Formats: sequence, C-alpha cells, structure tokens
Amino acid sequence: MQLLSAKSIAFVLGMLAGSAICASAQDSATTNLQSQQNASATRKPITLISSGVKYPAADVASGNWNRAILLSNSKIVSGDIEKLSSGIRDAATAFSLTILATVSPPQQPGGQYVLRNVGVGYSVPIRGVPTIVTESTANELGGGLGFISRKILGSSVTELAQVNTIVQTTTLLVFDAPSVMLRNGKHLKLVTRHMIWIDPVTGEGATIVWLLGNNAQGQLTPVNEPLRLFAHGTKESKRIHVDGNEFSLLGFPNEKAFALEDLPPGKKVPWTRELAAIAALPKYSLQQIPELSQKMNDAIAAAQ
Repeated sequence: MQLLSAKSIAFVLGMLAGSAICASAQDSATTNLQSQQNASATRKPITLISSGVKYPAADVASGNWNRAILLSNSKIVSGDIEKLSSGIRDAATAFSLTILATVSPPQQPGGQYVLRNVGVGYSVPIRGVPTIVTESTANELGGGLGFISRKILGSSVTELAQVNTIVQTTTLLVFDAPSVMLRNGKHLKLVTRHMIWIDPVTGEGATIVWLLGNNAQGQLTPVNEPLRLFAHGTKESKRIHVDGNEFSLLGFPNEKAFALEDLPPGKKVPWTRELAAIAALPKYSLQQIPELSQKMNDAIAAAQ
C-alpha cells in the first residue's frame, strides 16, 4: 500500500501545503496489496541492528541500513535530578536510540523503491559517527563507556526484545515499543506505535507515531493526544523526567525511573474518529492495511 503520494511527502519533509494524498487510494490499495507477495501481518520481534553499523550519511543510496529514521539522545531535565549519582546521570545519557531502515532502489527502469527492513539499536559517537554498540562491544569498538554506562546499555538492549513488528509490506512497517511517559506528574507505562513508510516512486518517506494505553478491559486504546509526524533522518534530544521513588536502595533505576516528556518533534496530527477505531488493533490482517493507511492519509490531510 502506498501510504502517501510524492506531493504529500514533500509536505512532510518541507512542511509545505499539499492537497493530494493517494489520489486514487482505493485503486492504489488494491493494486499494491496484490503485488506485495512478501507482505507480512505476523507479529514478530523487530530486527536488532548489529554492532558496528554506522549511522548512514544522507547520500547513501543502497546497502543494508542505508536510511536514517531517528537518532534520539537523552537529556535529563526535570524531576528528582538531585537523587541521581553522577555515574547514573552520565550513563543515562551516554547512548542514543537509533532507528534505521534498509531501502532498496529500483532495480530496473520504471521499478520501485522497496522498504526491506527496519531495525533498532543503541549508538555512541565513534570518531564522530554514531555507531551501534552493545555492552560487550562498546569499548572494543572505541565507544569509551564506563562500567555503569555499559551495564545500563546492556539492560536497554535487552529491553529491545519487547519491541514487536505488527505488520510489514514493501512500502510500510508498523511496530510497537514499550514506553514510559510523563503524564500528569506520573510515570505511565504506555506503548508507542510507529508507522514508517516510503513512496515507491521517489523513495522519500516519513514516520508517524502515536501513544496507546490499556482500557478497563485491558485492551489497547489510543491516548487522547495528537499523533506526531516527522521526516526520516530526524534527530532529537528527548527530555527525561526522573522519579526518585523508582530507584533501588543502592541507587540503581528500575524500568519506571526515567520517563519521556514528549514524542519526537514534528507535525501534530489530531485524531479522527475513523482513525482511532483502527489505530490500536493488536494486529492487522493484510486486508486491514489499506484501511489503516487510508484513515491515516485522511487524518494527515485534515491536519494540513
């Protein structure tokens, strides 16, 4: 399914006005779904990027992990900062969440770009380039992390096993990541759902994220705040709030000690009733992908 036309992606990337989103969405959905023999609607762990992979330059056109999606470092700005030891404070901001994709260019004239894969990992600057590392490889690759930083990195990488791909086609991928968000002064466990897509004609793309919580029946439901749309290659310094009650007697943080204040920077997209009805499903059939994409198209168009 082609999520956005080249014109509307230009809006995303340049914040320009655009009026046409999937001019013939129904025809496009049918055609593309029929052609996507490798589409998968199976929930599975997201790919973990191997150690040593470098954050790609903007002009890299081919190869594995050639598309930067998001580079997210941390900055502790609020809460019980005084309860942090210098070692924990430095360790919590020593590495960056990194989301990369593999996008294949057309293999022949008239061919299309293909979104092959999306992966996650943590990176540190090595000789000026963000490079994926793990607890065991950080220092041998030149990351220069201390003992506490390596231990927290190890725990963070382990937690990536909870990140699951929900659906994947040749032009889009949706995945869920557990998140701790600061809301009304409390650290809440939520799910951040990510939809990453490319235009098969131009190869350009964008990402939209939204928060999901659990209702009284334990079912996922959209959190009542706008979705966030941002361009590929976005870099952010995420603002972190500290809850001093979520530390052990030895001063080590648990999984709720740090919370994000906000989603990545980008265009706020208000919910529509139609999008909310389908945006929180635990999984999607291949027949539901066009509906999700169309409702997302409509919401983005309304936000312009």
